[in-house]
Amino acid sequence: MSSAAETPKIENAKAVIKAPRAAQPLGGGARVMNILFLGTCQAAPLSDAASRFGHVGKHMLYESYSHSPSPEIQITDFDASVVALTLRHILLEIFGGNYPASDLVFARLRNDDDAAVLLSQCVGMLKLQLGKLHDVLNRRPAFFMSFFEPSINYLGNLVGRFELANPSVFIRELNKELYSLLKAYNNFYYIESNEILNSVGRMHLQDDVTLCGVHSSFIGDAYLDLDASRLQRSLQSRETFQTPEFLSLFTEVFWRELHNDLKILNQDEPVKIVIVDLDDTMWRGVAAEENTESWQQTEGWPIGFIEALLFFKKRGGLLAICSKNDYELATHRIAAVWRGALSLHDFASLKISWQPKSEAIAEILREVNLLPQNALFIDDNPREIAEVKVKFSQLRCLSDNHYDWRRTLLCAPELQVSVLTDESAQRTEMTRAGLERQQLAQTLSREDWLNSLQIKQTIAQIGPGDSKLWTRAFELLNKTNQFNTTGKRWQQNEFDSFVQSGGICLVSSLKDKIMDNGIIAVALIKENEIIQVVLSCRVFNLGAEMALGAVATSLALQRGEYAKGLIMDTGKNFACHNYFDRLGFVAGDGSLVATRPCETPAWIELSTDGKPFLLTPESPPA
Repeated sequence: MSSAAETPKIENAKAVIKAPRAAQPLGGGARVMNILFLGTCQAAPLSDAASRFGHVGKHMLYESYSHSPSPEIQITDFDASVVALTLRHILLEIFGGNYPASDLVFARLRNDDDAAVLLSQCVGMLKLQLGKLHDVLNRRPAFFMSFFEPSINYLGNLVGRFELANPSVFIRELNKELYSLLKAYNNFYYIESNEILNSVGRMHLQDDVTLCGVHSSFIGDAYLDLDASRLQRSLQSRETFQTPEFLSLFTEVFWRELHNDLKILNQDEPVKIVIVDLDDTMWRGVAAEENTESWQQTEGWPIGFIEALLFFKKRGGLLAICSKNDYELATHRIAAVWRGALSLHDFASLKISWQPKSEAIAEILREVNLLPQNALFIDDNPREIAEVKVKFSQLRCLSDNHYDWRRTLLCAPELQVSVLTDESAQRTEMTRAGLERQQLAQTLSREDWLNSLQIKQTIAQIGPGDSKLWTRAFELLNKTNQFNTTGKRWQQNEFDSFVQSGGICLVSSLKDKIMDNGIIAVALIKENEIIQVVLSCRVFNLGAEMALGAVATSLALQRGEYAKGLIMDTGKNFACHNYFDRLGFVAGDGSLVATRPCETPAWIELSTDGKPFLLTPESPPA
């Protein structure tokens, strides 16, 4: 096989330098960010560049010694902070303040055992820094830049590539340790600076080719005045490197990534399902009309596109097919073209028929219980896109520039998540189980159907120490739209503080004879008020929200003579507007109130902490 496209020739190595345009935006415009930067040499140019991109940056000098005073700031004045720890300071403290020794440490490492001891010492210093900084930065997201990995192998081209005593390997391992340490703090996150350096051109940026390795910053001429008496004039850095141009690119990409990361954390305009066409979308050409070999249909962009779809699925997103085709022939072509690399089981819904695509998409959204604004439709035919947009103006679509589909799926913040949970990994299977329940419901009366499902529901009270459950609860609160009584989105540290200050977080799991659905609902209680309830759309109409509401009401009544509830119209949560009415709450005292819990559905076997119990209005749980 030979490529139809030849490798482009570089006519002018110093042509105009600019960052590639961002992946096709799927959401609204960028909002203004106010960011605090803590650090030394790395942090200053990033903060200085803020105004170029319409943001606000404030740089505060912060040294990375254990005795460095904590920054005196009001972190709530900022949207987030960026921290650039200084490796030089960490090494200097390890070596007892011996300045030259700290910079020469890597050249003195005799073997991997020496390197392992030094790595352990560095990790200890990082733990001290993170603990101290968390006391100041715990009210907003804080992003920690990775240490710059060496741009070249100091040991030489042909040796020491994977030895811990090699500075490249050592710094990479230190970054791995930093990443692991950050995960212990719910509002600390990692920014891979080396990925940005590589993407824009590290050779013009990193000062380890002109200064020492542990300085770990950007190329510059800061020490020219100290060399004024030299016999021979040396070239200034700008005569060898295009640092200003490439630093401009670095700051542009950095601010873009920071904006995207905050959007991911806040789950702004998330895409939860990607709906795709078949011909010239999931493979090259029209499979039924072209006599081409299989590899010609898939080689190049189709393989990359399908791979990106599967990574979206791995993040917890849903996939669906919407195609004008004969169903039997089309499903046969999927198997023939992809030879098992892609399966019909990868898709939560299949709509392959000759009906208008707007009608097919309406059926898909109804089946998976998602809103149009949470869907992305990809089709090579602009006429089909136009027909769908007439009915679903909020549906996001991709059609032109198919070479950018992969990058959009992988990079657009609307298709990313901040955490991966067990429930996320099984979302397609859970959705298909829901469709199976719907099909079963069509053959039985509602009462018989519910009883036939053999539903078992468990409700537990959790806190930040319940790692996986806590992560899943946070995910549900910030991703759920349709059954979300207030629509509130939480910052991780705010969620932690809620329980630490006396709030109650209940999570509910649900299993039936078809599938274990995992954690499907959350209720938050403060004193005698149920301040928020969310329920996954996968388990609508099974009664799980009623059992959870009964338990939440009982707990609220233990803290007051009546329980209070709150509904706020978000424009997306019509499904739960009558929730408290169904729980038996009535208007009173300026809010909805109840003096007793409702009965739990008779078809649900309910337990708390694994212990079955019967909850009735006369016998609320202790």
